[in-house]
Amino acid sequence: MTNPDITLSPVKSSNVESVGFCSATNRLAVRFKAGGKTYIYADVEPSLHADLLAAPSIGKFVGSNVVGKFQHTVMQAPQKAAP
Repeated sequence: MTNPDITLSPVKSSNVESVGFCSATNRLAVRFKAGGKTYIYADVEPSLHADLLAAPSIGKFVGSNVVGKFQHTVMQAPQKAAP
């Protein structure tokens, strides 16, 4: 689960599973396929979120314009129940 005010939507990407944005808090959530962790980036402008969604490669856009540029917190992937 991410923050309750951010809904994640699936995206077409080899690296990124889903993204979400909260315009009330300017937080961007990115869930990566590898490891299933969700990163919550603070102080992201809505225009950057729009550019991300329009990018030809979402993974490259995140790597070039988000990672290392904003403070973030990491949400661990949910644990799967044992059989």
